[in-house]
Amino acid sequence: MGEVRHANVVKLNRDMTSLGTFADGSTYKEITPADYVEGPQMFERGGKYYLMWSEGGWTGPDYSVSYAMSDSPTGPFEKIDKVLAQDPAVAKGSGHNSVINVPGTDIWYIVYHRRPLGETDGNHRQLAYDRMYFNPDGTIRRIQMGVKDNFADGNALGWRTYGGSWSVAGGRYRAGHSMGGKALLDTDFADFTYDADVRLGSGGGDAGLTFRVTRPSVGVDGYTGYYAGIGRGGKVVLGRVADSWTPLRTAHTSLAPGSTHRVRVTAVGPSIKVYVDDMTTPRISVTDGMYRSGANGVRVFDTGASLDNVAVGPVR
Repeated sequence: MGEVRHANVVKLNRDMTSLGTFADGSTYKEITPADYVEGPQMFERGGKYYLMWSEGGWTGPDYSVSYAMSDSPTGPFEKIDKVLAQDPAVAKGSGHNSVINVPGTDIWYIVYHRRPLGETDGNHRQLAYDRMYFNPDGTIRRIQMGVKDNFADGNALGWRTYGGSWSVAGGRYRAGHSMGGKALLDTDFADFTYDADVRLGSGGGDAGLTFRVTRPSVGVDGYTGYYAGIGRGGKVVLGRVADSWTPLRTAHTSLAPGSTHRVRVTAVGPSIKVYVDDMTTPRISVTDGMYRSGANGVRVFDTGASLDNVAVGPVR
């Protein structure tokens, strides 16, 4: 049999260091919910008390966060649902959470740790946070983990580069001029919405987003997957790559020199759409089911570029 875990509530005396007693004379009130393992977190919202905890095995496929609600901090607490679970497209080992409320608002965040998909060290942890939303009845919506980077922290943690020169400066991810340098995130999305701000640098080529990437290596077309980019003169390109370039579609839009443009790729099964600045009407729309999942990244071809506000998540 596995080790039995318990969650207890105690009262602190006014000195905030010694333990008090409840009305019945007891020091501890057990509030252990079903499937409890570790990492309890309690907060109050709208007169309801929320108990959250981690369950499953940290290095296993079942590590997750569940929650319960009660009218009292001493319970009873009956498990309602999982609110955070690992996602094979984003990360493993999501758990051990805390909760933050923006003072004076009903804006809430869940802060937790998770492990990159390609990480083999079971104790490797990265800090993450996501917005937490509530239903009208007070229950919590399931968290959908995402991947975002605005480079405001001055580093490119989580990115791996293949060719070219890459650096973070001025809150942007900067690529020097190269013939196909790319940087990838440790993701494995099949269906997604992928956004980034792209500003072209010196050179006559294009820069943009790679997706559903596998087998990455250094080289102009050293990967398998797709690429959507913008170039000089308003060119928009989408192509398929398997160590060589297969163009799928080109289009044109208005690109002011030296300006930043929002590029979005939405992929659902074989349907791939590319948006530039206008997020309602795609510039390119194709059907191509050659590659179904893989990593997300950024790439330059015969140009330099700076990139910002990268976000990969569920289709929207």
